[in-house]
Amino acid sequence: MMTMEFPEYNDILEVYPHFYFGVDKLGRPIYIERLSNSDFGKLMKVIPEKRYIKYFTKSMEIQMNKIFPACSHHKGELV
Repeated sequence: MMTMEFPEYNDILEVYPHFYFGVDKLGRPIYIERLSNSDFGKLMKVIPEKRYIKYFTKSMEIQMNKIFPACSHHKGELV
């Protein structure tokens, strides 16, 4: 789903599993972070902190520019 220039993406998901999974009854996107399966020590070895901040920021831009509008379109009203 995420289209970014982050070749580390699969490595990030391996040590910090997080993803969107459908929508709730109000049409809002469901975002899941599996913190019990996360290893933040390894995450900082997979991607430097400043690059992770860029990754996180890009993820939020995708949420605001693609995911929320898609949910609003699907529901037929602003989500």
